[in-house]
Amino acid sequence: MIKQLKIILKLAKINGYDENGRIRNKHGMFIENSSLIQLLSHAMAVGRVLLAEKEFIELLNEANIDSDLIVNDNVRAKLAKLKENKQIHVVEPVISETIDSPQNQSMKRKRDYDEEDEPPPILDKYDQPPRKRTREEAENATMPMNEDKINVLHNIYYNPRNSCAFSTAVKLYLVARLKAPTLTLKEVKEWLSGELTYTLHKPVRRNFKRNKIIVQRIDEQWQADLVDMQEFHSQNDGFKYILTVVDCFSKYAWAVALKTKSAVNVAKAFETILLHRQPFYIQTDNGKEFLNKEFKKLITKKSILHFTSKNEKIKCAVVERFNRTLKTKMFKYFTSKGTRRYIDILQQLIDAYNETKHSVIKMKPVDVNYEIENYVFKNIYGSSSRRTLFKNRPILPKGATVRRQYKPKTFDKGYYPNWTDAVYTIEKAQQNEIRPTYKITSEKGQLINKTFYPEEIQRISTPLFRIEKFLKKRKRNGVTEYFVKFLNHSDEYNEWIPEKDVIKL
Repeated sequence: MIKQLKIILKLAKINGYDENGRIRNKHGMFIENSSLIQLLSHAMAVGRVLLAEKEFIELLNEANIDSDLIVNDNVRAKLAKLKENKQIHVVEPVISETIDSPQNQSMKRKRDYDEEDEPPPILDKYDQPPRKRTREEAENATMPMNEDKINVLHNIYYNPRNSCAFSTAVKLYLVARLKAPTLTLKEVKEWLSGELTYTLHKPVRRNFKRNKIIVQRIDEQWQADLVDMQEFHSQNDGFKYILTVVDCFSKYAWAVALKTKSAVNVAKAFETILLHRQPFYIQTDNGKEFLNKEFKKLITKKSILHFTSKNEKIKCAVVERFNRTLKTKMFKYFTSKGTRRYIDILQQLIDAYNETKHSVIKMKPVDVNYEIENYVFKNIYGSSSRRTLFKNRPILPKGATVRRQYKPKTFDKGYYPNWTDAVYTIEKAQQNEIRPTYKITSEKGQLINKTFYPEEIQRISTPLFRIEKFLKKRKRNGVTEYFVKFLNHSDEYNEWIPEKDVIKL
């Protein structure tokens, strides 16, 4: 241990260090994770240094550390090999009368520094050579197209007689490049992102992979739901509903039969479940049986945080999947016994479920305990920690202009516009999920109370708005202006716009 500390201090003495204690190598660059305080404290506590092995051995070689100080056979052998390789690859410089020797050149460079009275530069991690742009940065850094390419695309896309009129980006590109050979698919997509017709009618994906519910420990998050069993109430002593609750981590479940779904009954039933265990969070849908004073009073008393799903179709996936399992077993029982009475065997079905090996956690829910939480987490997510799950990075930057998916009505046709006329702005890209999601704001700057996946929003380059009607006309400072109402916008968005901004189709 003392020998390691001597090596660290000798390296710092030979090569120097900055105000943060970082050791500098012979090239004048400070090495990451080389703080003297950090290295010394880590060596004292763990018995080894934090530096990468390769960097550490190179530093030992630069400092001409005596090999007798090194106890570790592996490090000593690698240091000897490094010195041997450096000796083999030494090439003596050829010095002629017309060319300065390396020694003279270095002295000349030193004199230049002295004459200019400037200290030699100290490279930091922020002064590294320019890095290559990431794919995301390259996509965002778009160059404007020339007028000829724009005319080619416009004449093809908006010509009803053309086979590629109002088609996809790929089809348009394949035809347009015959007239504009230097045209790229990226340029075609960029041009289409500014065309109102394309952005409103672009196909949407309503079914896509969504983020998993990430929980790390038992009782971190529960989900609750109400199962409607009204059609069988006459055979079940008047019980019409079943309150089901599932722990998202262990998949352990509870169920309580109810005669009504009043606020008082639901709160009392949930309180009986809390006698056994208690969660940090409880998630439900937006049903009135959960959004009421009685339920809120109970969870506030128990210091439980309650939140709801904002998606009307996709709500509480874990408990809804459990409901399906419960009802499947229940109806198989109905078929085997020729009855519709479940009230007598409800608890038996729940106990059997909790004692059955679950396909997700690879064990029985009843066997999950605090000592094996890490093992269960790896079984669920295939990773040993939460951090390694979050590998995806946002594609859309903050401030990007987007449209959101249009919510179809019952009798809407598939050829109607799929995206909203309203334009939104990316306010925040959330990275604490397996897939990135986004928070957006309206044209008035109001935050939308919903999280959006990349499939639910579409980036556009030039926001265009369809005018529903012209309400007024005026002339101001010699400029003609119209007071207009925009299509699919409320009256609060009515505004005066210059005549030059009106595009006649």
